[in-house]
Amino acid sequence: MLLAALGPALDDLGALERATVQLCRRYPVDRLVYLAADDMMDRVVEALAKRTVGEAVSDRALWSRAVERCGGASPEAIRSFVALELERQKIREIETLAAPGAVAVELLAGRIVLMTDVLRSLRPDDVYSSAIVAYGSLEQPVIAQRAERWFVSPGPVRASAGMLLFEDDGGVELTLLDASSKPMHTRRLMDATEARLRVSGEASG
Repeated sequence: MLLAALGPALDDLGALERATVQLCRRYPVDRLVYLAADDMMDRVVEALAKRTVGEAVSDRALWSRAVERCGGASPEAIRSFVALELERQKIREIETLAAPGAVAVELLAGRIVLMTDVLRSLRPDDVYSSAIVAYGSLEQPVIAQRAERWFVSPGPVRASAGMLLFEDDGGVELTLLDASSKPMHTRRLMDATEARLRVSGEASG
């Protein structure tokens, strides 16, 4: 599982678009969440979809596009069409928080990852039940451990093109990306043994 998160755009639509495209093209992301409750990602998704396949971006228009562009086309042209449609679908699946203070949840290595726009919007019970809290810092990237929890943020898109939380057999590893979407910091947040012990302990209690 590869979970990705982008920080707030702060009205920098160009930076958000670049970071979104880089994440979708360079990494096999399973889920991408925009850690802000504004409409900037919606605008980026619409613009990228139109740029990728034209004005008719709905699923209903897919068959018309396929007939128009693939009928009698070369194998290379058909492969290009399919690649563009897959990219469009991947872009459309990017998630934006429904409202200020809203929370998205993922499970990595058997532990809860909370994602929100503002850290102070979380209730103490929410934080207590989680192993990783990801939020949309307005100033700079954050990687901090408090007690048994990690608090992480990619920072605004002008400072970082997002972060990756990768779940593997060893646990969960965080990679912070620079503005060019290249890794600039990697840290193991939780190993598999630690995750199993905590989940087992909670279940028995």
